[in-house]
Amino acid sequence: MELLQKMEEFANQRVSLEDQLSKLEITRKQSEAMREIKESDVQSMLSMVAENLPELDRESLKDILRSLIDHITLNSQTPACCIHYTIKLGLGELVASPGGFEPPYSP
Repeated sequence: MELLQKMEEFANQRVSLEDQLSKLEITRKQSEAMREIKESDVQSMLSMVAENLPELDRESLKDILRSLIDHITLNSQTPACCIHYTIKLGLGELVASPGGFEPPYSP
């Protein structure tokens, strides 16, 4: 009976470790993607958003701003503020193709 309990315990630990490994892999991919983003990429994205602003209805504009702006810090001494924005990473592009869809390697 003790052997079965140990096997079940190890199976549970394996599931937990696989879950942790999966989360670490996602974090690694996010870090990798963040290192590849350049200032020019951010500038280009913000310019495209700014160009399309006049064409958007009020609700679409609010949705875009909510998705971009993380928070705003106001300076109590001056009328200045600092807008902190977020960049959503589409990690789907970083995943390798499943086997069989890539052309076979031929030397």
